Amino acid sequence: PLSFRAVPHAHCAMSSGVGNLQRLFESEYFDAWMCVLYLDKYAGNAGVADYLCAKLNTFPDEAVEAFLPQLCNMYLYSPLEPAGPLEGFLTDRCAKSMHFALIL
Repeated sequence: PLSFRAVPHAHCAMSSGVGNLQRLFESEYFDAWMCVLYLDKYAGNAGVADYLCAKLNTFPDEAVEAFLPQLCNMYLYSPLEPAGPLEGFLTDRCAKSMHFALIL
């Protein structure tokens, strides 16, 4: 299972006061849409971005596919230099799925 502490930079997120988000991120109501929404909201926080990209990787392609325009926009205008977590997510998904790569 995905652990908040197992993700790189998550300790930074915990120490910056957003540790309470962990409960939301691990709840049964947290879906791909909420993941994309919070990824945009916390785009400048490397720890939260790392965790959310790892969480986004747990959703099936069909759930993430609808949000590709938003994810590409977030990647292009990411405040993080480089946009590592999101870039890693997109390249990993493209490597796993030819369908996903063609859509991207």
